Amino acid sequence: MISLPGSLALAAILATSAVDVRSTTQCPSGAEVGERLRPLLPPATDAAAPPHVAQLEAVEAGADDLTTVRLRLYRADGHVIGDRRVALQGTCQEIADALAAIIAAWETAPMPGASLEESPTPTIATSSASATLGQRSRLELAAGANAGVALVGGVAAAGNVELVLGRPTSRWQARIGAGTETARRLDLPPGGVDWSHTTFAAGLVVRSLHPRWALAFDAGPVMGWATLAGSGFTTVRKPQRSFEYGATGGLRAGRRVGRVAVWLEGRMQLWAQGLQARVTGGSSADVPLWELTASLGMSLLIF
Repeated sequence: MISLPGSLALAAILATSAVDVRSTTQCPSGAEVGERLRPLLPPATDAAAPPHVAQLEAVEAGADDLTTVRLRLYRADGHVIGDRRVALQGTCQEIADALAAIIAAWETAPMPGASLEESPTPTIATSSASATLGQRSRLELAAGANAGVALVGGVAAAGNVELVLGRPTSRWQARIGAGTETARRLDLPPGGVDWSHTTFAAGLVVRSLHPRWALAFDAGPVMGWATLAGSGFTTVRKPQRSFEYGATGGLRAGRRVGRVAVWLEGRMQLWAQGLQARVTGGSSADVPLWELTASLGMSLLIF
């Protein structure tokens, strides 16, 4: 048996006004907006009434990288309660908060005898929506990793890890990263030298603010060491490590899905000083002053 207080609580939950949120995009998804909408809605007066339907349709980003979303709210009989194009800027979560606030306003505070339909002119969400999107001072941190191939002086496997810090609505971010690679070989008759780079880099990132497609370029200083190990002759007896420094730049493009981004990257590194392997009394070979890598990576938004 269910007690009277339990019955009242269950009835209150079942009586909560429901809105079926549907979205043609994953940023934000209908589930994300619906999750943020539920606590904003009051209990419904008629629990048996069919739910209203909110339809989200994203339009390509326009000026200033604002994401234009067409938001429509219907009754079950097809009557349009609200129809508006809203220009928003921010992360998927922030856009979901803003759209949920607009739907809640339509559901809870309709204008008696007046139509809520709006012209299709893009507008900026105001009141609680703009407050959500106005958190420009907040920082976000993303951690990423990638793996690929180095293509100069032979082919080698390469990998990097990184941290990227910046404001959600800013084009500019800061990046730090570390990378390593397997060895490539220089032939020095009667033997050869195996060489590789280990790197640490820092730089500035300029990026697009499109909510789904990620495009970014970064550049900055790089330092580390080159490791050379001889084989096939006796003049090089142990690995030799040489400190080096230079500059690096990377261009990446990818796709954002919620807090995760998957991307392809091309990166170039230029070294300020050249390295040379030499056999005593014999031949020598130069380690390339530049290298190019291609990789596939993934980033996760931590906060």
